[in-house]
Amino acid sequence: MHEDYRLVLEPPSVIDYVRLRRQAGLSPKSETQAAAAITGAWHAVHAVAESTMEVVGMGRVIGDGGWYFHIIDMAVLPNHQRRGIGDAILTELLRRIREKTPPDAFVTLLADPPGRRLYQRHGFVERPLRRLACVWPGERRPPARDHDAAARSGRRGPRPGSGRRRPRCDVSHRGRSPRLSRRRPA
Repeated sequence: MHEDYRLVLEPPSVIDYVRLRRQAGLSPKSETQAAAAITGAWHAVHAVAESTMEVVGMGRVIGDGGWYFHIIDMAVLPNHQRRGIGDAILTELLRRIREKTPPDAFVTLLADPPGRRLYQRHGFVERPLRRLACVWPGERRPPARDHDAAARSGRRGPRPGSGRRRPRCDVSHRGRSPRLSRRRPA
């Protein structure tokens, strides 16, 4: 990490958490949601710009404390990217997992395209889904997005019935020595 930044081994404040999610392009969350998320983390860190004392990055791990861990909320403000902040955050999260858990801990994350190279440098591998990946929409979700409006606005994504799937990255890292997974020939 660039010397103008410092890593803090605790979660950001609720206000900074909400701001970082919004400004880094993650889905917005309320202060109530942020407070619960911060409290529920197994481990969390944030990065501070020394010159302004602004919180500019964060990352969290959730899990059961035994063998299953999921890395989430990896975010760095756009004006502070490409300075090693995300790398330092992920390095610390993985260090803590290695230090406090058995070697066969199961570590996962979902990666958007901009973060894939970072995760791959740390040993994460993209795995083809051999199981059904499900998301529970809950009762208070907004209606499904209007694909025609998305096309007009320039957002990318497949149109319903187009036969194309939106690419997803479900990468997993087991303990200290990740194994590469390969697609089986059809």
